[in-house]
Amino acid sequence: MIEPTPFRTEQLRLETGERFSLTVAANAMPAWWPNLYCQIAIRERNIGYSTMQAYMNAICVFHNVCAKLDIDIDARIESLELFRENEIATIRDELRKRQIVRPGDSNAVKAAHWKSRLTAVNDYIVWRTDPVIDRVSTRDPRLAEVRRRVDRLPKRLVGKIVVSKNSSKEGMDEKTEVAFLEAITPDHPTNPFNPRNQHRNQALWLLYHAGLRRSAPLTLTGRHLHLNEDEPYVYVPRVQDDKDDSRAHEPRNKTKAHPVNLSPDRAAIIHRYIVNHRPTYKGAKKSKYVFLSQESSNTAPKPLSIGSVEHMYKQLRAKVPGIPENFGPHMVRRTNKDHMKDAADELEWTPDEEEEVVNQESGWTRNSKTRLNYQRRSLRKKGNKLAVKMQDMATKGRKDD
Repeated sequence: MIEPTPFRTEQLRLETGERFSLTVAANAMPAWWPNLYCQIAIRERNIGYSTMQAYMNAICVFHNVCAKLDIDIDARIESLELFRENEIATIRDELRKRQIVRPGDSNAVKAAHWKSRLTAVNDYIVWRTDPVIDRVSTRDPRLAEVRRRVDRLPKRLVGKIVVSKNSSKEGMDEKTEVAFLEAITPDHPTNPFNPRNQHRNQALWLLYHAGLRRSAPLTLTGRHLHLNEDEPYVYVPRVQDDKDDSRAHEPRNKTKAHPVNLSPDRAAIIHRYIVNHRPTYKGAKKSKYVFLSQESSNTAPKPLSIGSVEHMYKQLRAKVPGIPENFGPHMVRRTNKDHMKDAADELEWTPDEEEEVVNQESGWTRNSKTRLNYQRRSLRKKGNKLAVKMQDMATKGRKDD
């Protein structure tokens, strides 16, 4: 039976809270091969739902393109004929297109996204082809040619897409950081947020400034806050597949569960939000989450979503003087790591001491070198000082001669 296209993905929520990207055909029935692949090959990777959905969206595009080209995927794979060069070219072109084009956006996705889509489709084809190859007798003279054809598929389909890594991304400079901290302060003239949410947003942004990833504060519950301790901190959990989470895109933490220490004044601001402002959100007592949306359903309050946080970033970029166009979650997180570097230098810690503490505070493995990618501004400034010192020494040496 040929399943009618177009294929599309829908979110399936299991009783355990797990989100599954279900591929459905045009008749709204589940599509056999994509769902079998997602269940066996993708789900076991324990990846986030958004990543799973991205993989399966690419596979849906592949199926839909093949249907337009009158390609019977099952027949091509069973015969091990696979795909011709002109067909590969069309599949590549379609996978480069944005599925939703917003005003001002390019019609094409970025190189990294395109390569990820092509890789997802390549892996899917290989997964479906491998069992067919296994059925070919080792005595069959076609076997060597078939294996060669499959081995060449990544080169033909994915190709050599150059994905440039931006090694110049840094944390905020001093002026930007001042503008940021003022803009998140309630009642400040540059604060772009609705007064209703300014205290909530300040508490949220101070946690980002303390080094938390974008999703981390959205997973926090009351038991993760330790604000009245002599050394206040929040405990960032590693939450996955929370059955109580009603959000379509569940926030998930990539790092290990870890504590993040707070200064007493910042802990006081967050505590003030919890005591004085959070209870004003509709149904707050019914929710375990720290950060709530001002929108509520008829049955329960809604926790703040990743989409809402992304909108906050857009507001800061668009409305606050001094906030650059590239301002985003990682810029705030990099600023935190720059401050850690500067503080470690001031305390005269050894590199090993700094590495261990930064990794613990960030949820990274003990010997991780990730911090070096986040401390580019601090390291660049130290490099500048070293270069100037060396030049001064060289100049002085010539004068002495």
